[in-house]
Amino acid sequence: MILRGWRPGRGRAINEARQMDGRVAPAGYRMSQAGIAFLILQFFLTAGLAAEAPEVQEIKRLYRETAAAINLAQKGEAGGLYCNELTVNSRNGSWRAVGNYLKKVAFWYGDQPEFVMAEGRSPEAALVKVEVLETAAASSLYREFYFAGGELVFFFSSEKNGDATAGEKRIYFKDGKPLLCLHGSEAAPVTGDSSRVFREASRWQKFFLLSFGD
Repeated sequence: MILRGWRPGRGRAINEARQMDGRVAPAGYRMSQAGIAFLILQFFLTAGLAAEAPEVQEIKRLYRETAAAINLAQKGEAGGLYCNELTVNSRNGSWRAVGNYLKKVAFWYGDQPEFVMAEGRSPEAALVKVEVLETAAASSLYREFYFAGGELVFFFSSEKNGDATAGEKRIYFKDGKPLLCLHGSEAAPVTGDSSRVFREASRWQKFFLLSFGD
């Protein structure tokens, strides 16, 4: 997440500083009431995003811990996660109406589902993260699903057309309901996206269990 700041021009800053003695500023430098209201609104919007809910902070902590565990696994070190992978069109055959098409799915998990069940938990609780990379012609769509105790807690997607990023989306979940939705770095209302995300997350959980052949 990138926060961008704006710095006013130096000449204007000096001019405005000279108006601090109580004299009326020139008409060209007066701030309208609408302008003041806009700045106040921007301030409270920024402050609202900065004061994150504890649930969001907890999900971000889980995100960092999962990333660290995946890094260990990729290095072959102890303490990491296990990974099952699924590839669609692995030989890069020409896809009807698309041409180049490839989908790769990685299932990251902390234990075998049978052992998780033996502990009295649901087998889906073993799954920690699902990564999906889908490439069609010059476009690509990357998605991440994070789980805690078998429940979806975070979704991320990034769409690209060529080398340009077309859009990013983040949705935080709590108790099966969307908690916060971001389009890029801006807060956005949650529409039907959350339902679609839940359906896809549930589908990948089923695929994960089927990958063990049980």
